[in-house]
Amino acid sequence: MTRIEVDTTEVRFAASQLQDAAEMLGDATHSVPESVDGGEGSQPIADVLGRISQWTGLLAGSHSDIAGLLEDIVARVIDDEEAVAEALEAISSELGDS
Repeated sequence: MTRIEVDTTEVRFAASQLQDAAEMLGDATHSVPESVDGGEGSQPIADVLGRISQWTGLLAGSHSDIAGLLEDIVARVIDDEEAVAEALEAISSELGDS
């Protein structure tokens, strides 16, 4: 057993918050203009916006990946371990009654 002791409701909530943040960051990334038409300063502004957009996209991906990992930990580790523990307790109880 992994000895992971967490409140699965809180982990699922944290995962949903990360997923929400990833979606907001993704929306922000897509809202950055492709070009800036502002005269002489437009190229540096466009470069900065491009870098912000790139980093925002990477951050959105990271948030989404971490949310997926948290959901997997709850669904595939903690829930599975709880089911196994319940089954073992039932077997132990039946053996104790015999």
